[in-house]
Amino acid sequence: MLVEEYNGWTNVFTWLVMLWVNNNEVLQATAREAAKADGADGLEALINDLADDAVESSCLWADLLGHALGQVNWQECADSMLEE
Repeated sequence: MLVEEYNGWTNVFTWLVMLWVNNNEVLQATAREAAKADGADGLEALINDLADDAVESSCLWADLLGHALGQVNWQECADSMLEE
């Protein structure tokens, strides 16, 4: 069961992505550029590419990470990146 509205965000997965993105200056700048260029789709592609680079393609961790990233509200993330 997923908990909705976590710390002001749609859910815990959205909050976690933005927590980590906003606490890394390089990642934050890269994410902002992706959101400016291609909106939510660009931001999602960036984070998914980084996840693919970090985890083997066929393993428990990749499946869990993929499921978690599938729950992220990318539009909310992109909107937040573009507001700043």
